Amino acid sequence: MIYAISDIHGCLDEFEEALAGVDLSEVGSRLVLFGEYCDRGQGLLRHLPFSLLLRNPR
Repeated sequence: MIYAISDIHGCLDEFEEALAGVDLSEVGSRLVLFGEYCDRGQGLLRHLPFSLLLRNPR
């Protein structure tokens, strides 16, 4: 399964809510983030480090 989330705009609470519906436990599952990550929103300063933690270490 490929999950895609776009245009987060620094809204970390909403981003975390969207992530609640993502199940990466299945082999081959991927999460793709695209669009504007942190151009506004109340979670602006917390969002980028959080997104980096989700990065695939491979």
